[in-house]
Amino acid sequence: MAPENAEMFENRLGGRYHTHRNAGNTQRYYDKWGMSPSLMTKQFVTDLKGGGTVESYFAVIKKESIQKYKNKSGFYFGAKLGDKTGEIDLKYWGNEDERQISQIHSSFGERDVIRVTGNVNVYQGKNQITVNHDQGNISRTGSFEPGDLLKTTSRNIEDMKGDLREIIDCMDNVHVKALLKNLFDDEDFMDRYANVPAAKSNHHNYIGGLLEHVLSMVGFAKTAAKAHQRLDCDLLVCGCILHDIGKMEELEASTSIAYTTRGSLLGHITMGYNMISQRIQKLDSFPEDLALKILHMILSHHGKLEWASPVVPKFPEAVALHHIDNLDAKVKGVIQNIENSSLEDEWSPWTKEYGALFLK
Repeated sequence: MAPENAEMFENRLGGRYHTHRNAGNTQRYYDKWGMSPSLMTKQFVTDLKGGGTVESYFAVIKKESIQKYKNKSGFYFGAKLGDKTGEIDLKYWGNEDERQISQIHSSFGERDVIRVTGNVNVYQGKNQITVNHDQGNISRTGSFEPGDLLKTTSRNIEDMKGDLREIIDCMDNVHVKALLKNLFDDEDFMDRYANVPAAKSNHHNYIGGLLEHVLSMVGFAKTAAKAHQRLDCDLLVCGCILHDIGKMEELEASTSIAYTTRGSLLGHITMGYNMISQRIQKLDSFPEDLALKILHMILSHHGKLEWASPVVPKFPEAVALHHIDNLDAKVKGVIQNIENSSLEDEWSPWTKEYGALFLK
């Protein structure tokens, strides 16, 4: 996924940009359906405060089904919204009019952008948007600034690409280097790799997240190889670079990060295995035992069968890769959990992913 400019985003979603000038200020809003834009002041997720109000647009990350109240008549539904600063839950509290809430619920879907007017409350230590049937509003909108919605790594992507090239150039194993250069000397491939998120949620879930994750893993890998000299450092670093390469086809990012149809059906491990297997077959005289090890590392990097790896790690570099991947993902996930929580609280909110609160 190459870095996306306005024209590329416009062409991909089938809409167009409008320019609005007001009091000397120029603002551009994306319009998916050719609607006339209205002047908007974007409130970001991190701007929202408990007890306050919200009137802004957000990407729909997840939409839940309509539910009945347990202790009274009526209906409600929930959704998860997001922008480049974070995610927030939304609750729409309806009345007994099932038709009304069904119309609102069906008016938008996941990955749409909606404009929300409502209140901000605190629930279980986290901010939550609430919209009541008799006050507030939810409506799909085609007028938005794409750069407001998807977070991008805080690191310079071009610098990270340079770091990756340097890592590859410094390798001693000529076959590993040949495989990696076959991939990353292709500028289009490098751009796509450098801009893909590492995950849909939890850690490095932003543009450039995969490359940031990989470079961090490479640092851990080199430290591990110094501590355990039996480890083949080039093989381990190669595993770090290629372990999640299937994410290039598994995930797509427009208004939010989502799984592609192929990604949902096949998963990034299978897709990554196929990508690298096909590349290796095109290289002359690539050692079969090295090919087997690299492919095994892709297949086994989740570490356990119940964690979606079809095989468990079966040699030292594969074991090291699994734990390095898990270490970097978990630490980054906790850091993001802390950064996305309320500044006023001493502890981050409890999350199912980690099963704990974290001291800031």
